[in-house]
Amino acid sequence: MLANANYVTQTEPVSIYAGALVHDIGKLFFTRRILRGATPLNAEERAIIWQHPALGAELAPNFGLVDYIDIIAQHHERFDGSGYPWGLRGSQISLAARVVAVADALEVMTTGRPYQPAKPLHTAIDELESLSGAQFCPQVIEGVAGGRYEFSCGFSYGMSANAASSAVLTSMPR
Repeated sequence: MLANANYVTQTEPVSIYAGALVHDIGKLFFTRRILRGATPLNAEERAIIWQHPALGAELAPNFGLVDYIDIIAQHHERFDGSGYPWGLRGSQISLAARVVAVADALEVMTTGRPYQPAKPLHTAIDELESLSGAQFCPQVIEGVAGGRYEFSCGFSYGMSANAASSAVLTSMPR
């Protein structure tokens, strides 16, 4: 988990980790075709999938996940305001959601999809760095680029590329 930085309090890593585990709960509403399709989503499917943060935030209280609503609702918001579902920007996005957004993107990039092969960790980090200040929070990207990853409720390790890519937070099935 990407939470080893001076802008994260001592108790936040556990909360961020827990929220990251449920961040895609809104995807429970979608068909396997949309979640695990062999081709990129078309415009109609993208419009459907873009609903999952808001749907997840509505669903969260029913599962006792109120503490993670910000992560669930905001993990696809972008630092520059171009994300979804509400177009929040910068500090309007909770720090926890900004951390999970980077972890989620890193997981997607390094595990691949049927229509997009996995990238080596160094390539994925380079891509994340290129999106710093636009899609992602510069503070969080700085933590990623520093090569330290914190996961499993606060245990910190310096990891090799292979270990890091397998230790990144996993999303719900796609």
